[in-house]
Amino acid sequence: MATGNVALSTTEYVRINTGLNGVMLQAHRDSVRIVFSDAQPNISNQAFHLLGADDETLQVPVIEVNVWALAMTNTSSLTITETVAGVAVKSKQAPVAGTWGYSSGADGTLTLTGGKRVLQITAVSLEVAGDITINGGDMIRLPYGNVDKVSTEITIHPQGNLTDPTIVFTGTDSYFVEYVS
Repeated sequence: MATGNVALSTTEYVRINTGLNGVMLQAHRDSVRIVFSDAQPNISNQAFHLLGADDETLQVPVIEVNVWALAMTNTSSLTITETVAGVAVKSKQAPVAGTWGYSSGADGTLTLTGGKRVLQITAVSLEVAGDITINGGDMIRLPYGNVDKVSTEITIHPQGNLTDPTIVFTGTDSYFVEYVS
């Protein structure tokens, strides 16, 4: 983590981050306006977060745009800590490498092994409610459309590294799990 004091201006917004990493911001003495934007905001910008010396540290674990600051007085000061733990995912799926593969079935327990990273989970439930549970987490319900007899489908694209999971499909008619290894 890199921590530093920011050279602020009262006449224009100053970019305060060096990369698209998470940030922690702490104002000292007088207030500072904080804006998250790709482009430098105009000083008349009315959409901002006002961070004061009495406020708790502003923690933003993931950002996808630049962070800008404007001093409200000549004595305003700001400390920024950029964290590397927060990584912005710009695409729907983080870059992957490896050999593509898949598993499919009707219902039951699927346990992937050998470093398989899941790209997509799809399940269909026909004329009955179905459930999916990933690694013992919360149940994901596929409701039964008892009035219109419509099937239910769900597709999940994990945004992080879902590697070697155990996925339980209950009451589903079919599932498809795409992965790389």
